[in-house]
Amino acid sequence: QHRSPPSNQGPLSGFYFLMSGVDKVKLSREVKRLGGEPIENFSLIQQEKYRTKIFFLSDYGNWRNPKYIVAASMGVPMLHHNWVADISKEHKDHGMAKVFSSDLYSRHRLPTGLDISTGVFALQR
Repeated sequence: QHRSPPSNQGPLSGFYFLMSGVDKVKLSREVKRLGGEPIENFSLIQQEKYRTKIFFLSDYGNWRNPKYIVAASMGVPMLHHNWVADISKEHKDHGMAKVFSSDLYSRHRLPTGLDISTGVFALQR
């Protein structure tokens, strides 16, 4: 399988992306185009090199998926996969995009799980 290398430039440059419950081929291609690096190995979460530069991309409906639960328990920033498309659009429209744009980041955060005492899905802080 031919893998295109991540772009050295782009708003996702220097960041790594774990994915679950999404079209990994399509999403990986877009992440690479924007400079990010898709990774498969969840054990990398524990390595210092990745700890502050890793994101988890998924969908709301996957909150019971084991990889989703691991990402939530390890404190990995969890975002809806549409965040990548919005970063891409912002980058195209404005020539730049910030990974931690508070509006985009806040809009696409995924819940860490269901609080059974309140029946509400809790978001990461």
